[in-house]
Amino acid sequence: MVRSSISESAAGGSRSQMRTAPAGAFAAAPKADRPRTASPIAPTTAQRRIAFIAIQYGREGPDAPDSQGPCRYGPKGPFMKVLEFLHPLLLRPAHPMGMDAILLLGLLLASPAAAREPLCKEAREARDYSSVIRCNESRIAENPRDAAAFSRLGEAYYYRAFQRGTPEQGDLTDAEGAVDAYETALQLDPKFKVLQNPSLLYHGLAQCYDSLGRRDQALEAFQEAARLAPRNPMPLLYRARLYCKRNDRKLCIDSFQSGVRRARRFRVYPKLALLARTDPRFQGIMEVPQNQVILDSYDAVQRGLLSDAEARDRIQNADILRDAVHAALVGNRIQLPRPPAAVRPEAPTLDRQVVGFIDAGHIAFHSGAFRDAVDSYQAALSADEEKGALDPARKALLFERIGASYRRLGLVELALPALERTVPGAPQTPSGLYELALCHALKGDVDAALGALASALEKAPNSVSLGRLLKAARSDRELSRVRKSEEFDRILAVHSTRH
Repeated sequence: MVRSSISESAAGGSRSQMRTAPAGAFAAAPKADRPRTASPIAPTTAQRRIAFIAIQYGREGPDAPDSQGPCRYGPKGPFMKVLEFLHPLLLRPAHPMGMDAILLLGLLLASPAAAREPLCKEAREARDYSSVIRCNESRIAENPRDAAAFSRLGEAYYYRAFQRGTPEQGDLTDAEGAVDAYETALQLDPKFKVLQNPSLLYHGLAQCYDSLGRRDQALEAFQEAARLAPRNPMPLLYRARLYCKRNDRKLCIDSFQSGVRRARRFRVYPKLALLARTDPRFQGIMEVPQNQVILDSYDAVQRGLLSDAEARDRIQNADILRDAVHAALVGNRIQLPRPPAAVRPEAPTLDRQVVGFIDAGHIAFHSGAFRDAVDSYQAALSADEEKGALDPARKALLFERIGASYRRLGLVELALPALERTVPGAPQTPSGLYELALCHALKGDVDAALGALASALEKAPNSVSLGRLLKAARSDRELSRVRKSEEFDRILAVHSTRH
């Protein structure tokens, strides 16, 4: 059994030695000093924290306490570090942690993941998303089929990516990590036997798709979120926002009106109307005249000035009757309140022309029109030269997409300069480095391809992304010559231990 081998390796002897050492320690202490407790004391969060630090310390030694390697049991592994830390407490039963130390040791032996769970919860409550990511990565290392851990990992990446509030300003690396984790969770639990709130998962996934320019997938994810939460109007509101960004007014209006009707049906309309009017994320929706008429008309219903049927008629004839709605409200001397705009974290405002070029490029890229994608991305970069609205990460993404498009067009000589282009303040991404490896391989430069591949695997932000890169490296035809190299096998063997 695993537990018996753990005991033997940790104690350096037989199982009986492991059992008798703590008992002897208690026997040697004065009887009056023994802890007087009628029942076992549950380990506290602080004690779990101490043991968790000891586990982290034992992975790679004192110089790397945050290492994410797998837990290893043995004379030099983390279990021995925990035992060394707790042993003085086992010898001092009068110490407040004396009895708890034994219970904590058993808990750690039985399930290190269980000992970490309170720390993960504490980190989530404190919005320490980096710690939540580390906790769930460790849990996944112990159980690679833990769908709930992948869901929580995706949620942590999502929140860390969008701390500034909008997909346009999200961190692309964290958004990619969230997508990898969310998609893996859905693959492991497609029928939601473990995942507790799949609607929120799809909502986060859609926002990440939007940030990465994968708009069609974002629309599908928002639709699935709306289906799984039939009382929640927010997925429909976000879907309308996305249609608005694509300049599809008809679908924007239809989706927004569906969200408003759902909000009225479940009596949350006032909150939705307030959010749509005051939140900068939905400014584009409210710039569509008919959407403003929708809210004005149902505001009038809320005030008792119109019936539902009259509101629907006004909405259907919005182009003609928009002014009439306002006139009716003013004529009754009822001015609907316009609450002050909500205060949100400041973020750079993207130029609409630049955003339009980028959106056109993303649509072309994902539909396989790579020449059109190159033209759109280059137009966005040219338009941004004077305005300077693009942050370094998004500018680097455009160069990466230009290079990837050229490679797919067979123009490797044009792809390499774009992929090798460095943007100050934006480190190269794993996907960009992998594209560079493919291009070097197509040119026949095996050494350069291996170097780029090794860098891509090294920069993989999480085990899911690393697994996808490893799978691609073993199967992509562009790397067929590179796979004959012994160095290729060594590189994959090194990084496979992290997966």
